[in-house]
Amino acid sequence: MRRKVTGVCAPAQGAVIAELVARDRARVWIVVTDEPREAEQLADDIALFRDANGEVAAPTLIFPESIPDSRDMREAFAASSDRLTVLSRLRALAQQPGTPPPIVVVTTPAALIQPVPAFTQFAAKELIVTRGQTLPFQGLLARLAELDYDHEAVCEAPGHYAVRGGIVDVYPVTATQPYRLDFFGDDIEQIRAFDPVTQRSAGAVDSISIPATPRVTLEAAKTGIADYLPADSCLAFVEPAGLGEEFNALATDGPGRLEALLARARDTYAVSDLDEANTLVDGSSEEVVWDTESLAHHRSYPTETLVAQERLQAEEDARRRFLDQVAQWAKAGYQVAVVASKPGEESRIREILDEHGGFKGRKVRYLRG
Repeated sequence: MRRKVTGVCAPAQGAVIAELVARDRARVWIVVTDEPREAEQLADDIALFRDANGEVAAPTLIFPESIPDSRDMREAFAASSDRLTVLSRLRALAQQPGTPPPIVVVTTPAALIQPVPAFTQFAAKELIVTRGQTLPFQGLLARLAELDYDHEAVCEAPGHYAVRGGIVDVYPVTATQPYRLDFFGDDIEQIRAFDPVTQRSAGAVDSISIPATPRVTLEAAKTGIADYLPADSCLAFVEPAGLGEEFNALATDGPGRLEALLARARDTYAVSDLDEANTLVDGSSEEVVWDTESLAHHRSYPTETLVAQERLQAEEDARRRFLDQVAQWAKAGYQVAVVASKPGEESRIREILDEHGGFKGRKVRYLRG
């Protein structure tokens, strides 16, 4: 089904999409926005509001655009590794029992159209290691070499592994930390994460996945990332009018990949501020209108001509007017949520609201992000 969700201003996109994810329990959501920087900000916002909604350990990932090695080899390796991380999570999802929290993948049109490894080849080159598994020690080392991991004295970067006696340290290119595999003969007795700086072991895990590094050339999937998506996936296009033009410009780079993605999705959402015509969800059978507004419309700032005490007074007056408006919303029954990046900021905001007086007896929700 194709749905339009309109009335969503830019600052509200993360909150609205998080709400859509909570309502429509698809196993995978692909959220498409215009630029890489916007994707990063939107992913942070979605993660913030998913956490606020109580979705514990709900993954929100970025699927970045691949970068030519000629530009920056380290940056290209990191981007390719991040892409593999998403593919690995999507592939593992099909093997998870029950109903795991939905995976949200935020990306751009260019990243979606760029090639990805064929599903079968990616699976064949991904090694799953489990605690208690019998795996010949030398066989593991041979497999790591086949997957193009570098044998180093110390394992401290993605794509490295190190050997000490009956212990193999490995840093999967899709992981945020390395892991220590403790062998007893040919049995993996224990798997523990460890700090790459101090080399100290941390928490134990049951299993890890070790995919091939981006340097291993694999055949490309004909339909792109659509091959990795379950049948109940959802798509969300943010401001689709502009995205449709960009997809059209990229059509020759990946013919058929967008069509395969649309065909794979159970539901497709167009999330926008205005109800503009677009080629991605035209002919939608349902439209939902949200009443969202940026707080920027309710904030004022002193003119540049004011200085010293006059400027301080103007700032104080502007803040008071803004807090008066927020207090009126709270009185009208709206929930007030304040996002602070650190405890000190939250403490100061609490002091300001207590001094105002209009929030006495009103419940204010504090989020960290």
